[in-house]
Amino acid sequence: MKTLTNRTRLNITAIIAIILLVALFAGCKKNTYAQKRKDEKNKFSSYVSRNNLILSTDSAYCFSQPVPWPKNLYYKTNRGAYIRLVDDDKTQRKPAAGNGIIIRFKSYDLDGRLVGDNTNPAESWEGYEFIYTPQGTVPCIGWNDCVACMHHNSRAVFLIDSTLGQDEQMQQVVTLRIEITDFTVRND
Repeated sequence: MKTLTNRTRLNITAIIAIILLVALFAGCKKNTYAQKRKDEKNKFSSYVSRNNLILSTDSAYCFSQPVPWPKNLYYKTNRGAYIRLVDDDKTQRKPAAGNGIIIRFKSYDLDGRLVGDNTNPAESWEGYEFIYTPQGTVPCIGWNDCVACMHHNSRAVFLIDSTLGQDEQMQQVVTLRIEITDFTVRND
């Protein structure tokens, strides 16, 4: 039986190392922001298909629907957030620039996992509060756009992409389904 020379052993070791490195890097999924956004868009498309959602930019059609809107109808705002009205009294006041807005909500990822909840008065006495600014970005673009479609004491469901969401949402690159359970427009 022939013995391997040191050079042959070194060549075999180098070849094995190269094969292992190629296999290691080939098995790694790139976790870039671009890949995360692509994954988020694919997940949203799947969610829309799975739930037979109708995403409409026709405000006249959507806002002429009786409330609650059909479970699958969402209005797409001009900056890309989605809203479905669950309860809305058009005789109540709409948000105006400078009004204080108080919201209680539960937010879920598109797999249905609860990721945020401020509906317990013991934990959050008033709810989440912010000053409404038309076309503003506080607390985020998506919320601001959807809030403009509501009246005092409304309830709604928002679908908000990470690029329109709050900072934490952008870092996680996840679309959220947000159920607004209490909506107050203050006369500040």
